[in-house]
Formats: sequence, C-alpha cells, structure tokens
Amino acid sequence: MNETYKVQVQGLVDDLKAVFTHAGLGGEAGEYKLLTQSFLYKFLNDKFLYQAKVLDESNTYENLLAMSEEDYDWLLEDIGTSTAWLKPDQLIETLHRQQNEPTFYETFENTLNQIAIDNNDIFSVHTEGDTTVRLFTERLITDNISDSSKRNEVAKAIINLLARVKFDETIFSQGFDFFSTIFEYMIKDYNKDGGWDLCRVLHTLTLSLRLSQIS
Repeated sequence: MNETYKVQVQGLVDDLKAVFTHAGLGGEAGEYKLLTQSFLYKFLNDKFLYQAKVLDESNTYENLLAMSEEDYDWLLEDIGTSTAWLKPDQLIETLHRQQNEPTFYETFENTLNQIAIDNNDIFSVHTEGDTTVRLFTERLITDNISDSSKRNEVAKAIINLLARVKFDETIFSQGFDFFSTIFEYMIKDYNKDGGWDLCRVLHTLTLSLRLSQIS
C-alpha cells in the first residue's frame, strides 16, 4: 500500500471528523453518517472522473461541463457500471463553486439525494429484511445537524475538504485492500454498542467496498 496516499486519505477522514465534532456531533450517529457518506461521495466523484479519463484523456472536468447532453449520455453509456453515474452539476468541483449560496446545505444534500436516486437500480444494498439502502440518505445535513445555523457551515467545510484532496489512479489501482483499510480506520473510534443505527452505516461501507472492487 502506498503510505503517502494512506496518510493523505486518513488525514481527510480526521479533518471531516473534526468538522462534525465542532458541530457538536462527536461520537454520535449523525457524525458517523456524515463521515461515511461524505467519504462515499468523494470516492464516487473521483472514481467517475477517473473512469472518464480512462476512456479519453481529454475528459477533464471543464470539458465535461462543455459537453452536449447527447455526448454526455454517450460517455455515461461507455462508463457503464464501472462506477456510479454523476451529472456535471453533481460533481464536487461544481458544488465547490456554489458554496457561498445562502442555502448551500440544501444544494449539497439534494445533490447527494439525486445521485442516490439516479443510481438506485445498480448501486444499492438490500438487507435481509428486503429493505433497500441507498447510496445516500435523503436529507443528510438537515437530519443530522439539528442547529439550522450550523448547516451551511458544515456543508461548506465538507465540500472544501473533499475538493482539496484528489483520488487518482494510484489509489484506485489498489482497489479493495486500500479502501478496506481506510474504512477500518474510519470506524475505529465508534462504539458498535452505542445504540445508534450501526447497520445502516455498515451497509454504506458495504456499498463503498463493493464499488472499490469494480474495475
């Protein structure tokens, strides 16, 4: 495993935890959900951009924005099920540019919700009770940050951290082993007997690990 990238990604996890602790969620279920789903969004975003450039080196973020709707649809078909599909307005860089909107947290959680809806047929987990666990919860910020005055602050902090770090082919080439190690690091501070919904979080991790195995 590339230790430089391991330290970099673990640093992202630590910085995200610090944001949620500052918002009053230290060790709570809300912190865990925000952490795992923020990380999953980062993974999906960078995996999508990576797969787009595997198809054509010219498929940079700026060129994706400039694509016609028809060309973008063809790109999605070529990417297939190698990763979840994201639209240009769902990419991290796009949201990063919108972070000063007065209700940015709504833009953030609505984007994640729409990604989950768009990819539900392929990228979801079915529990033994036949419940479907989607990629993202519907109101990730609203339901986990009870203080409405902090929601924009948290959403902006998340998007800035996600935009700062880049996952590239060095990380994706390591596949399952790399991300399983990261998820072990991610959950080490949480008590499975804490009384909150660990099952849903574990299903989120299962989705992430399954995605990391897709070549």
